[in-house]
Amino acid sequence: RRLGVEQFGRLALLLTASQVVSLLVANGTQIGVVRFGAEEFASAGSVSETFWTRIWVVVPWVAVAGVAMLVGGARLAAYLTIPTWGLLVVWAHFTAAFTLSTVGSLFQARHEMKRYGAVLFLDKSVMGVLVFVMPSSIAHDPLSVLAMYAASSTGVAIWGLAVLGRSLLPIVFDRQAYRRMLSFSLPLFLSSWAGLFGTSWFDLLIIKSYRPV
Repeated sequence: RRLGVEQFGRLALLLTASQVVSLLVANGTQIGVVRFGAEEFASAGSVSETFWTRIWVVVPWVAVAGVAMLVGGARLAAYLTIPTWGLLVVWAHFTAAFTLSTVGSLFQARHEMKRYGAVLFLDKSVMGVLVFVMPSSIAHDPLSVLAMYAASSTGVAIWGLAVLGRSLLPIVFDRQAYRRMLSFSLPLFLSSWAGLFGTSWFDLLIIKSYRPV
């Protein structure tokens, strides 16, 4: 109601763009965090190796996506009908969502399902509060609403990281763990890409070109 029909369509377009980045660079490793994190927690009472291994696996893909966004930034911004700096908001939402999904997966791996549920609930409820209290002059801007999405996910992720605390230390790079997660995640990456290039990209095309936003 606060955005109106057209601006809500533009918000859907921005959320889809952020989700496309997630599909391409990050989603394939999320199940691996639960699997290897559970094994590490059972054997060592820690999840640091799993946490940092996911970071090392995803960083190269994130770098490629970042370069692609820089190179094609003006055209992408024009397609999304936002200023070029608005791509930073899309990137912030992707980063916040990625961090929050990692935190949630680690809670699952540690069998802390109440905290995992709290992560899911708080992300949506904080977002709801932010939208409710947002001045009408801001609530009509999809980029501002996307920023609220990012702020909500970031705040909840910070809480989750604080709870996990010392279990994420020390910062480690284990070559065998890296190979295991990459090997486990690669088929999931490929299925995500197949889904994206097979059907999901139609969302961007249809929302923008064939239906009123």
